[in-house]
Amino acid sequence: MRTQDSLGILLVIHVDKADLAYLIGSQGKTIAALRVLARAYGSRNRLPVSLKILEKRV
Repeated sequence: MRTQDSLGILLVIHVDKADLAYLIGSQGKTIAALRVLARAYGSRNRLPVSLKILEKRV
């Protein structure tokens, strides 16, 4: 889900609890890479971009 307001873009990632470790990755490298990509996109478009991870409720 993506929302945009005057403060920038918020990307919300919904993930199952069982898959949370895959999203974070070894030593947090996968989520760190996603944050770098989001910042690069934001920098190119002159908008701050934030990522938020939410655990899906069953």
